[in-house]
Amino acid sequence: MRIKNDIKITFVEARDLLAMDKNFTTSDPYVKIKDVKGLHLPGNDDLYRTKVVKKNLNPKWGESFNLHFDDRLSKLNFLVYDYEVMSRDARIGKVRLNADQLFPTTSGSHAVIDRWLPLKPKGELHVIIEVHWRIPIALPVRWIFCLISCAHQDYEGRQLPHPCCAFVQCRTWYVSCGNTHKCDHYCSTDAN
Repeated sequence: MRIKNDIKITFVEARDLLAMDKNFTTSDPYVKIKDVKGLHLPGNDDLYRTKVVKKNLNPKWGESFNLHFDDRLSKLNFLVYDYEVMSRDARIGKVRLNADQLFPTTSGSHAVIDRWLPLKPKGELHVIIEVHWRIPIALPVRWIFCLISCAHQDYEGRQLPHPCCAFVQCRTWYVSCGNTHKCDHYCSTDAN
């Protein structure tokens, strides 16, 4: 069984969207979270979309979705559509956010991303994403997590040379069990 991390995605607003209605002066936009590997969207896809904002190229939603994801997640995909009554909804734009942008920038297991994301082909989507990591994730740059909290073993059960991550050489901090510890030893990638 895979451990699930918590994620709250809030679609705040969008701006400068494509006009898709018959006269090409407006749209009836909504945002949908695309199902991707590692993101848990139980139930119907329609549960993971915002309300439709009628005749607006700068809609405000302010809607949040509380979801879970596991270690297979590599990206989040958000799709903006124009609602159509008599035909299939037309896609206005899309954006992808890579999972490496969800890592905390400081110690701890909580991250908040508040950002305007550029939509392709036109427009921007304002999202706030809050992530609470429940599984240890190796972070880029200076922050690393113990692979297994306080066990000091790697995924194959090998003892690590020092109680911090053995997969990177560092003289930095590591995070384990929600506490921040200082590592005064050089970690080795030669763990046997």
